[in-house]
Amino acid sequence: MKKSKLCALCVLLLVTFGPMGAMAESMGVGDRANPMTFTDIDGHSASTGDYNDWVQVWTFGNRKSCDRLTDWMRSSGIRAVTKRPELRFAFLNFADVSVVPALFQPMTLAIMRHINEGAKDDLREAYEKQGVELTPERARVHLTADWDGDFLKTLGIPDAEQYHCWIVHGGRVVAHLVEGTPDIASRFAEAIASLSPPSPAAKQP
Repeated sequence: MKKSKLCALCVLLLVTFGPMGAMAESMGVGDRANPMTFTDIDGHSASTGDYNDWVQVWTFGNRKSCDRLTDWMRSSGIRAVTKRPELRFAFLNFADVSVVPALFQPMTLAIMRHINEGAKDDLREAYEKQGVELTPERARVHLTADWDGDFLKTLGIPDAEQYHCWIVHGGRVVAHLVEGTPDIASRFAEAIASLSPPSPAAKQP
């Protein structure tokens, strides 16, 4: 599969360095979400503040966990958008590529862009099969490469060997799920179901 090729190619490019130093404690449920500004792999610059009125789903994975994260988030994301048609979703995905040497970063970025284009087409088809049109007014997806580990530090996690997912709504963390969490799909669905509907003023983009 395309995403498997991406992970395999990244493995070939990666050089094993030591793990990063200790991180701050990860954001917990009820905490105010740390603001982030980012430029995704397609060159689009944005910030979490741009999506204040949206349900934000932040994910973090690396070359080892990206396949598992993609499989889980595809089904969970579709279920969330289908069950809560009145909400708008911003999927902010971060990839830990901090062990890629600077020399190989342009090549890695080109590979990520190529594979991501196919992945977006696959995702669009999967949504359409459920009767959901994935429009920019309804859902937006960003994939950002974390070259220097700054986003890991901002989110307060030491690594992404196990994928992480945060649901952020109204500027606060509603859920933080880590790969291996019991009934992770059910807990994600429950967190989405618990969200309050948007105010009338927030319904329009």
